[in-house]
Amino acid sequence: AGVTDTDDTVEKIGVARSRERLHWADLILCIQDASGQQDAWKELLHDMPEVSAPVWLLVNKTDLCTEIPVYSDCSYPVHYISAQTGSGFTELRQALIALLTRSAGTQSDASMIVTTERQRGCLLRAKEFLEKTLQVIEEQLPLEFISADLRTALISLEEIIGVTSTEDILGRIFSKFCIGK
Repeated sequence: AGVTDTDDTVEKIGVARSRERLHWADLILCIQDASGQQDAWKELLHDMPEVSAPVWLLVNKTDLCTEIPVYSDCSYPVHYISAQTGSGFTELRQALIALLTRSAGTQSDASMIVTTERQRGCLLRAKEFLEKTLQVIEEQLPLEFISADLRTALISLEEIIGVTSTEDILGRIFSKFCIGK
């Protein structure tokens, strides 16, 4: 979502969420209007929190310019595009493929890419319960506590790969059908 200054309450929520998500982004695309204020990107990136992901400046609406501005003072990769005409998208696509190829590593690593918010939630839940397990071990609490936290972490991981338990099947049956006595 666009990260802009706004007075709109709903848009402010979207901007806040975008800023929160910057920490787990794999790539940050800062879009600059080629026909707009030349230095708008500087202010936006200056106010951005510290992130480890690469940042690219996309200069859009190049079709509206008689002379395309040059961003020689930008330390980030700059890609000139036009969403209207499609100009520059071939080069942008090639740069994205090159970035993904470099960052994906081996094929086994590539299969571990998290693609949905649901998967991310499952992984975060598993992490939370594994951390609780470590805490329980450190506090030397009964093994039942360790077992419960490990089981919850396992269920969260199984949810990602689609493992269905007996409880899940029964829960679905009873939630969708009226079964008399």
